[in-house]
Amino acid sequence: MTTDFSEKEKEVLVLEIVDACIQYSKEHGETFQQVLEKSVFVGEAREGISEMVCKTMESLHTKGYIEGTVELSYQSDIDQETWEESPTDTIDFEWIKLEDISISTKGKVLLGSETLKALGKRFIEKARPIIEVIAINTISNTVSKAISAI
Repeated sequence: MTTDFSEKEKEVLVLEIVDACIQYSKEHGETFQQVLEKSVFVGEAREGISEMVCKTMESLHTKGYIEGTVELSYQSDIDQETWEESPTDTIDFEWIKLEDISISTKGKVLLGSETLKALGKRFIEKARPIIEVIAINTISNTVSKAISAI
């Protein structure tokens, strides 16, 4: 699964994912982070896009496109000679904190139709596999919950 997107494409794709997770969380009484972990960051998506989504969310937060608490924790390597820890670029998903997430007015402008027109059809084709994986995970989780509730 490709994550070969331009910076603007990543921002728009992740804002769309954030928007969908916010709506889903409101409708199902779950937190944003719970929805992200249960419906987005599972299976193939966990391995393929979760890091890109988190790092882009961090960037979107810094730029003022999303609001709330976005705290990522990075794994550390220990230097065998000095025994000192040094952070890596790998996110430690057990320690991320995503609370009270919302899309700012600036973010809503970025999600507008003009941005999608400017990105064009190529962007939609690149995003389609990621959207399909997330949709399959969400449907699977929903069906599993429904079956276990019976």
